Amino acid sequence: MSGLSKVLALDTALNGCCVCVYDRESAQASSRMEPMIRGQSEALVPLIQDAIKDSGFGFDDIDLIVTTRGPGAFTGLRIGLSTAKSLALALDIPLVGLTTLEILARQYLAEKDLTKGQALAALIETKREDFYVQLFDGSAAPLSELQAIGGEEILEQIGSDSVVMVGDAVERFSEYALPESVSLHEIKLIDPELIAKMGFEEFSKKTANTNATVEPLYLRSPDVSQPKTPPRILAGS
Repeated sequence: MSGLSKVLALDTALNGCCVCVYDRESAQASSRMEPMIRGQSEALVPLIQDAIKDSGFGFDDIDLIVTTRGPGAFTGLRIGLSTAKSLALALDIPLVGLTTLEILARQYLAEKDLTKGQALAALIETKREDFYVQLFDGSAAPLSELQAIGGEEILEQIGSDSVVMVGDAVERFSEYALPESVSLHEIKLIDPELIAKMGFEEFSKKTANTNATVEPLYLRSPDVSQPKTPPRILAGS
């Protein structure tokens, strides 16, 4: 376990491409973060190549790959996860998958502490009327299941509790009539260095989702539009 020192982390599930090569021995990180709604399929591999080149290492030096597995944008999530799986298979190294919401919780708590009795809610876009949400305590331990629910239902669950909402959906969530006990903190991009560190922690526990067991976390099926014109049926079919 102690021999795993070079970690490649990536995320394409939210609002961009985020990549990091983290060296645990020197605590040095080579990161790339580019905001984008679309185009991750073209941008991801070049960003990985740039991060590895800047780190001074090669692909063969990487010991562990960590990726987000959702929830998030359907297409972006598939791109990141398939790339991570392909690299892990080609390099014959372990792969760890983390949820976007647990990373957002840790990212906020790395900079700020919650007050006594306060909870943290990671909140990200579904591109629909609802939100992906999960509650955490001050140590980033989950207080609720991960859900896809509407804003009013979120407020009903929160009640009068003091909650900090973090993520890329807080601006839209601010359109609701929020009580004074709710505060908002926008985070649009996940820190890939944090992904790398959390991924190694999870791998060290030997309980993480690894390699073939790393599957996308969608919570729902993708939007599919049915064609307006029915397909033609050949005579005799």
